[in-house]
Amino acid sequence: MIGLSVSFCILDIVNGVVPIENVEKIIGGISAQNQEDVRQLISDYCQVYWRECPKEAEQVFRQLFAEGKIEQPRLIDDRHFPNIGNRKRWVESEAEIVWQDQMARAMES
Repeated sequence: MIGLSVSFCILDIVNGVVPIENVEKIIGGISAQNQEDVRQLISDYCQVYWRECPKEAEQVFRQLFAEGKIEQPRLIDDRHFPNIGNRKRWVESEAEIVWQDQMARAMES
């Protein structure tokens, strides 16, 4: 499965909704350019999204990050990230992803 939200998908893994071994990758809207950014992201997410399970969530995040399973397309193009306005945060293939920049271009047309 491909996750579309670092914050919510990590929670799904910690809560047993999605087994970690089923995770191909998570394509997030995050943009952590260096280790300090990663440290700050973890700190922020532990206070907001992962406050009920900060240690477990950090462990899952660090494991997936170390395995190269956290993708950050915003590092290349700040406007290119999955749009999860439909609340769908897991997909089977990248063909199912609605990209924010593509959606914005379509709305401009």
